[in-house]
Amino acid sequence: MDSDAPCLACNASQLIQRAVFVGTLDAEVCHWECSPGYNKTRNKRTSEETSCMACPLYSNSSAGAQMASDCLCKAGYVGRNGSICRACSPGHYKDWSGEGNCTECSAGKFSNVTARIADCNLCMSGKYSQHLAQISEDSCLDCPRWSTSLAGCAAVSDCLCNAGYVGPISTENASCTPCVAGKFKAVNGSEVACTDCEAGKYSLVNASVSCALCPAGKFSEFTSANTSNVCITCPANTTSGRASSRLANCICIAGFTGANGSCTQCLPGTFKDGPGPEACSL
Repeated sequence: MDSDAPCLACNASQLIQRAVFVGTLDAEVCHWECSPGYNKTRNKRTSEETSCMACPLYSNSSAGAQMASDCLCKAGYVGRNGSICRACSPGHYKDWSGEGNCTECSAGKFSNVTARIADCNLCMSGKYSQHLAQISEDSCLDCPRWSTSLAGCAAVSDCLCNAGYVGPISTENASCTPCVAGKFKAVNGSEVACTDCEAGKYSLVNASVSCALCPAGKFSEFTSANTSNVCITCPANTTSGRASSRLANCICIAGFTGANGSCTQCLPGTFKDGPGPEACSL
């Protein structure tokens, strides 16, 4: 046969189902390959490549697959290469192609679908789940009262007491305790203690997340105050900023001079045009 003549075998191979002609090796031999999702079959007697066969169910191959074992189980399916693949059951996933077991959903997660190809759903914030391979969102349990959690938490100890509450959480029956009036807690956390309201501040109720401030013109030297009555009015002719914590914070108003809350009026012929302890000026 003329080496420059068309290769009859190649022309014939183009008719093979799911095969693609890719070139010639010489005038007598043609090269063809199977499309993706197919692999070559051979004559059992001659070992001659004869056709392309579809990969088993739920498996796939790259173009040019030479044998059944080139067919890999798809993501979400498990089995031996070249064999029929079965879907990962709920509570499991597989995010790669090929042999290997489905992965269990880790604690704090769940999946209610088969053939999952990505990591499992997270339990919502405020919930937790400590068991593996869970198949329902119902497996995500509420954190104890007055506590919360990030999404995907795997143990009740991951639940943190809300701001205003304190106490370690080690069991499902544990609960957080409110900070008493006169104390506060501004952040979530089970190991964060309630803090005393500073002098110049107070809280009236339990579970406070901050302390109220004594208003301008008043002061308080008490800590852990649970009433606004601790805020004492500054002496006459003085004023103070909010949350003032001592008498010395009460400063003379304009037209008066002195210190430590004791102020006298400027003498005739002198003045003082702002608050503070400064002397009157001529």
